[in-house]
Amino acid sequence: MRTILLIHGALGSKEDLQLLLTSLGSTFAVYSINLYGHNGEPVDQDFSIEGFGQQVLDWMREMNLETINIAGYSLGGYIALYLALSYPEKIEKIVTLGTKLYWDRSIAEKEAGKLDAQVIQERFPDYASQLITKHSAENWKTVLAKTAGLFLHIGQFNPMGFEKFSNISCPVLLILGDRDKSVSIVETTTAYKELPQGHLAVLPNTRHAINEADHELLAYLITSFINL
Repeated sequence: MRTILLIHGALGSKEDLQLLLTSLGSTFAVYSINLYGHNGEPVDQDFSIEGFGQQVLDWMREMNLETINIAGYSLGGYIALYLALSYPEKIEKIVTLGTKLYWDRSIAEKEAGKLDAQVIQERFPDYASQLITKHSAENWKTVLAKTAGLFLHIGQFNPMGFEKFSNISCPVLLILGDRDKSVSIVETTTAYKELPQGHLAVLPNTRHAINEADHELLAYLITSFINL
């Protein structure tokens, strides 16, 4: 049985992917993890793509897995692509959903600007409550601040520029919702064309949030791709 690791997005947790995990569980050995600092995990480490990637490698070692398939949502997909570029011998296939693939300083500053805890509390109290529930009252502001720092770092020192996508040798399926306002079809198709074994799928009537995706359709696309 093939193994798939699900990686959640920024400010998320593995619970965000539970429906997808359940849908895929009858076909694959499916796992998910909380990235460090998320969902009650210790927040004492810096957030970085390299650090999150190392966390995945450490998890694989603990699970005695030499290779793995990864399905990553948003930031999780970016981490998966970094691993495919840096550790190609570890990755079989990758699926990304709603992963932002083009970054520069202005985009990073815009995204980081959305993560002001005080503004979120004042303007979006329901969202603040969700973050508090997910990451604890003690840690949620730290998670926001470190995620903002991560975005700014990517914007300045992008480890995954388009010029590097041609060096990713494993098959990659990029999935994007047609109504995603966080990720453009232009950046997604640009990356798709650079990938030597790139595949592309667009979900109809779908925005960025993972909980709004059609999980049955998503599971079908992932299953078909992994079993190619």
